[in-house]
Amino acid sequence: MLLHCAWIVFHAILWLPLRGDTNPPLFSAGQYDEKLALYLVRISSAMYCPAPAISIWSCVACSQAGLLQDTKVVIDSESSFQGIVGYSADRDAIVIAFRGSSNLKNWIANVKFVKRKAYNDFPEALVHRGFYELYQKVAAQVVASIRKLRQEHATAVILVTGHSLGGAIASICAFELKLLHGLDAHAVYTFGQPRLGNFAFAQLMNNYVPSLNRVIHAKDVVPHMLPSYLRYYHSKTEIFYGKFFESYRMCSAKDGEDKTCSNVCAPIEDHTSYLNVTLGDRVQC
Repeated sequence: MLLHCAWIVFHAILWLPLRGDTNPPLFSAGQYDEKLALYLVRISSAMYCPAPAISIWSCVACSQAGLLQDTKVVIDSESSFQGIVGYSADRDAIVIAFRGSSNLKNWIANVKFVKRKAYNDFPEALVHRGFYELYQKVAAQVVASIRKLRQEHATAVILVTGHSLGGAIASICAFELKLLHGLDAHAVYTFGQPRLGNFAFAQLMNNYVPSLNRVIHAKDVVPHMLPSYLRYYHSKTEIFYGKFFESYRMCSAKDGEDKTCSNVCAPIEDHTSYLNVTLGDRVQC
């Protein structure tokens, strides 16, 4: 079954906005806001476009997301991993976003299950080695960009997002911003995020990043790719959508492994569409 789930099928095009999308959302930290989710999944979609385009916020997916200014591309040249830090004047928000793997099929085929100790104050908390080490390659750029924007926009809240691998990095980013720099992420929305580490790390995420909403589309396999039988655990809170995004449910507020939600393995087509927004290598750039 897991081998069947590893095949990638990219598809589709950006669809119409959900349930009205004319006004910026009123932020409610820690609560799920579908308008905010749609905004952030569009930002995540734009991350699949080339760095020169997103550095000036000029691409089809960028225009779907809305205006970002003062955008700084953060990039690891060795792995070609990229993200952005930018400012949304409409929302008075510093937006941090990370790209998923540019080749999801290869990434899934080659993913390693190795965990490591990463935080000396929490020796029992183990995090996926690859995710942790990848974020470290861009962490200094992210923090420097946030501090620069905070000097110019002192009241701005911080929003963090990403799809797939980018969602994993977004979660680690939000955790380290709080743990190491005392910076609270007002909202963290990830889409199709894999598990990050062991149960102790999931509990740390719950405590340090209570604003995390993990959006999962129907039978998307990637959130289950690092299996629980190898002692990987999700943090809360899962937001579970059906196949056609007709409705969602907020899963357990205490347990990231709510067995009544997405805790199954199934075809990966659901991994490349969130809130009817396309993600992956068919994003219109």
